[in-house]
Amino acid sequence: MITRLVLLPGTLCDQRLFAAVARRLRPSVVVRVARWRELLRPREPAWWRGDQPFSLVAFSLGGIWALQRLRGAGHAPAGLAMERLALLGSNAEAAGEAHIKRARAQQRLLSRQGTAAVVRSAKGRYFARRPPSWQVRLVLDMARRTPITTARKQIQLAGHRADGLHAFASFPGPVAVMSGADDRLCPSDLQRRLCHVRRDAWAQVWARCGHMIPLEAPGRLAQALRRWLAQDAAPRSLTSGVFPS
Repeated sequence: MITRLVLLPGTLCDQRLFAAVARRLRPSVVVRVARWRELLRPREPAWWRGDQPFSLVAFSLGGIWALQRLRGAGHAPAGLAMERLALLGSNAEAAGEAHIKRARAQQRLLSRQGTAAVVRSAKGRYFARRPPSWQVRLVLDMARRTPITTARKQIQLAGHRADGLHAFASFPGPVAVMSGADDRLCPSDLQRRLCHVRRDAWAQVWARCGHMIPLEAPGRLAQALRRWLAQDAAPRSLTSGVFPS
């Protein structure tokens, strides 16, 4: 059986975020990295309700996007082709006042200085350690290449999202919660809450890893995804890195 995997990038990121992960998964896994221009259209992407089953790994804002789509689909998302869902460095919390204020500040910064300035203001919280220079250049270049209109919509989505916990809890297929132990953008308490509403979720935490898991730990991520995809439909916990209760 062909394994199809769709990867969703985060804010101001593009397909290059997952280049090293996708390279490690191919050719045994058919990998598709979604583009934000298709995710932010009013109509959902064709693959979302296509006739080919797929597993979804949603990073950061990509996870928020996925949960909002599931939330709109209701309890029984008829015709949904997604069989599995993994949230990677993401969360399901509704936007609070702090998120709204942050979104407003980012929109102002975006208007005055552009997308790269938004990344510069946040990149201190992206990595667990001082990143190699090529990773910093990549993060900045992905931001620069993001159209302003796309960036505005991403910030709007993050700053005004509804609660996605119920959508995550009621998803009928296997789920996974994966994150870096030193993630300062989506910290461990948010990951524990996801695991609390889905006791059957696979929980994987990588030590010495921050928010940018696809760049910081592509090999460990690819290995974990292979294990997750190889399991049968009955979800069970991974043997390491499980979030403490």
